[in-house]
Amino acid sequence: MSRNYRLLLILLQSADQNQAGELQNSSFSHYYQYLITRSLYQVNVKTQELDEYQNYLSHLAWYLQDRDAKEIDLDEFRRFNDGFSQIFTSVDFDRRLHLLTEARILTRRGDFYSFAYPYVYFFFIGRYLASKVHTDQEIKNWVLDACQKLYIRDKANAVLFLTHHDNNPWVITQIAEVMRRCFGDKVPMELNGDTDSINALVTKTSELVLEAPNVVRNQEESRAFSDSVALRAEEPELHPDDPNADLAFLARWNLLMKTAQILGQILKNYYGSLEKPFKAELIGEVFDGPLRALRIFLEEVARDMDGLVADVRHLIADSAPGLNADEQKQAAHKTTFQILGWLGTQTIASAAQFVASDKLREDIGAQVTQNPTVAYRLIGLATRLLRPGQLPLDEISKMAKELENNHYAFGILQSLGVHHLYLFHTDAAHKQSLCKSLGISLKQAKAIEAKKRDTRMLSKN
Repeated sequence: MSRNYRLLLILLQSADQNQAGELQNSSFSHYYQYLITRSLYQVNVKTQELDEYQNYLSHLAWYLQDRDAKEIDLDEFRRFNDGFSQIFTSVDFDRRLHLLTEARILTRRGDFYSFAYPYVYFFFIGRYLASKVHTDQEIKNWVLDACQKLYIRDKANAVLFLTHHDNNPWVITQIAEVMRRCFGDKVPMELNGDTDSINALVTKTSELVLEAPNVVRNQEESRAFSDSVALRAEEPELHPDDPNADLAFLARWNLLMKTAQILGQILKNYYGSLEKPFKAELIGEVFDGPLRALRIFLEEVARDMDGLVADVRHLIADSAPGLNADEQKQAAHKTTFQILGWLGTQTIASAAQFVASDKLREDIGAQVTQNPTVAYRLIGLATRLLRPGQLPLDEISKMAKELENNHYAFGILQSLGVHHLYLFHTDAAHKQSLCKSLGISLKQAKAIEAKKRDTRMLSKN
């Protein structure tokens, strides 16, 4: 088995595990703030007491984090309360404990207490960091270290919730700097002329014939998949300095993607307070980072494309022994093209999802206009195709025609179109236009239309 094949399998597994986005819950930080505040109000915490309660919980969250603990026993909790009372204001421990458990901010397990939900814990970790990062050098160093280790789930969540509480440019700049260093020696993929070795695998892009989508069912299945990913046991953490080169590459890939996701969330949260030049810089980083990672992998594949095709052909020979040598070769080329196309689609889709927002549409459009590579234009279109709403059909049609001989890029655009059709309701005229532009046929739709025509003809007789 070639190294390219092993690495591709690792990347595909990683993309599957992260497709739902393990930071997705953190994107609702404003909603979580509302839930926490409401829970405190429901146990009769007064408005003027709210800041003190939140400060108490922030220090408790950091107390646990600093000890690498998820829960605290009753005696230690009492000692924490005494320390807080000495520094800030006296707190009746028994009453405080009762209120916080009644509000479901904390939960009890025997004589041990912990935050009831991970998002509550990370919300208050972020609040603590925001209150200290600009005045406490030790906390500042912790944040700097965490920004270098965003491939670790707890670090990534802590930094993301920090940015919810503090949009200071220093924090954002540290995150962006991590992004710039990820595969920083590579030029981002442009997808206009830099995928010739992949395009050579096929002579034309396939016409897709699909069952007419059941949007409601597909949405339910998508949500179920996202939930199943969120509930999986945590995978072992990967590190960029792993002695295994493939695992080290995957760790850097994951670091880059999580950093891009955090920058995207910052852009969505602060679209109205970040100045346009800074927003443009961050959008460029979110676009370029994944495209650099894609280049380093595709260039590696191109150096031993024959080896990767041979591995795929071997699998096809085992699974379909009835094919002759020419059929095996043709199937291996097509399958390799599709696998690499899937990886390209996931990269483009990820970059788009990180910034996809109506509030950023103008900024994204300006960035694409300034740098109109095929890759940037695909990301720009993906921000529309991966969400419900009216599509820029003329722009999609124009780009599809331009990519007629660029099979790899066209396949990415086609896959994005399929995603939109499967997950979002589209009126008949727009659906027909999208399918026509992207070479997609819906079998059931054709059958229904034929049946309608036959019915009309019979009614006239």
